[in-house]
Amino acid sequence: GVAAALPFSPEKLQGFVKQVIGEKMVLPNSINVHIDALVRNFHRADFLDYHVLHSQPPVGILHISVRSIEGLGSPQALVDAYAASPHGREGSSRPMSHPSIYAVLRVGADRRTTERSGHDGKVLAWPAEEFGFLVDSVMEQDLQVELALEDRDSMLVRCDRTLAKGSASLLSLKELAPHMPFRLPMPFPGVPEDKSGHPIAVLAGYYAPLSSQPLQSSDGVSWVLQVTIDCAIGLSLQCDQRRYRVRVRLTGGTSRQPEAAVSATKVAGRGEVAKARLLNASLDGLRWSEVKDRIKLLHDRGAKLSPEDVCYVLPGFVTPEAAARLMAEVESEANSAADAAYAGTDLLFEESLRLEVADPSSQGLRVELVSVSDDACAGILEWSSLEWLANSDVMEDSMQAYSLDASMGVASVGPAAKLYIKRKLMHFRPIADFA
Repeated sequence: GVAAALPFSPEKLQGFVKQVIGEKMVLPNSINVHIDALVRNFHRADFLDYHVLHSQPPVGILHISVRSIEGLGSPQALVDAYAASPHGREGSSRPMSHPSIYAVLRVGADRRTTERSGHDGKVLAWPAEEFGFLVDSVMEQDLQVELALEDRDSMLVRCDRTLAKGSASLLSLKELAPHMPFRLPMPFPGVPEDKSGHPIAVLAGYYAPLSSQPLQSSDGVSWVLQVTIDCAIGLSLQCDQRRYRVRVRLTGGTSRQPEAAVSATKVAGRGEVAKARLLNASLDGLRWSEVKDRIKLLHDRGAKLSPEDVCYVLPGFVTPEAAARLMAEVESEANSAADAAYAGTDLLFEESLRLEVADPSSQGLRVELVSVSDDACAGILEWSSLEWLANSDVMEDSMQAYSLDASMGVASVGPAAKLYIKRKLMHFRPIADFA
């Protein structure tokens, strides 16, 4: 009832729902539960760092292209066959001349589309369009391929229609090679796969495992960069309740793959990071300034607490002696807001962004904190080369806070803003004759 009243098709609504779920729960995205924090293993030597939960590296890379569509390779024949299917008869299937068809490929939350084809009357084939998908689990992920009909009539919301779709487990594609095409049946919606008359996608490509082991020679090697974005702290108070995202891009060099990746949008707020982690971290891992800031908040609100009361509010995190010392500092600084160690807003991202790198020695990295409202850059981190990372023993650095350069930003986040990030390089050997 509600879906029928919307100004777009139920298929479009289903796409919106899939996109929202994919941003939260489809690999490489996930909802993490920190078990160490739940069972209060704060002081154990093997306490799991928070960023480890959202910085798991991919295990491999799948390069794939749709060489051709067999069976119903003609655009008009494909549209006519769909219109004759049960799903096509239920929907709108008015005749159209020169239909525009494209392929959609998905692995996890990563979605790629081919160029539009068919409007010129040619067969459906995209042999020159190669896509690279990073694989997080060979056992649990699938490659999904859809053939979609472009909506060129709607004035408000474009509602492209899925004509046929099929999927194959990455385990079955692990031995894929360019000289051994993989034929993927793509039945129409509501039609069993064993029925004849549906199109078949002819796929070509290869799967390559990723490694972080040091190399004697980098000849013939391709690279993948993973940038883990943990949080941003110390933003100016003007940033409060504004929406931001992180954009990671490569500089220099050339690559056929996308050279930018964008995080999910987050809303800045007072103490966002501490709200998520204050009661889930050890006192040793907390900045004393953050604990002190919470005592100051209670003091400013007129709370009359003893050191024992503070211990009750922060159980297991502060001793009565430490609480008494912090309370004395807060009282002595009550008239000086400038002395507060933490007075800004922050953002909690907890996300990893991945990019294919052609040559670490000639390509650099640019990390931008972007204001969503006007797409303006608010702060920048930049490295001119990734060669030092490729030459390191483990090809990764540790999670560190870097001061954002706000001088080049249009919408400044203030001089105290810092972004916690971690970088990791992985390599693989591509198949040279795959084009």
